[in-house]
Amino acid sequence: MPYLIALAAGFILGKEWRRFKRVMDPVSGAAAARFDALYSGVARDVGQKVEYLEDRIALRQARGVHSR
Repeated sequence: MPYLIALAAGFILGKEWRRFKRVMDPVSGAAAARFDALYSGVARDVGQKVEYLEDRIALRQARGVHSR
C-alpha cells in the first residue's frame, strides 16, 4: 500500500513539476544562499585554526632547534 501512495505522489509531482519548481525556486534559492554562507564561514574558521596550529608547531620546532 505505501508503494502505491509513493507511486501516485510521484506521478502527480511529475505532471505538475513545472508549477512545483516555480513555487520551490525562491525557497531553494534562499536555502542555497544560507548554506553557502554557512559553508564559507566554517571553511574560513577551519583554515584559520589549521594555520594557527601550523604556526605553533613551527614555533615549537624552532625553539627546539635553538635550545640544543
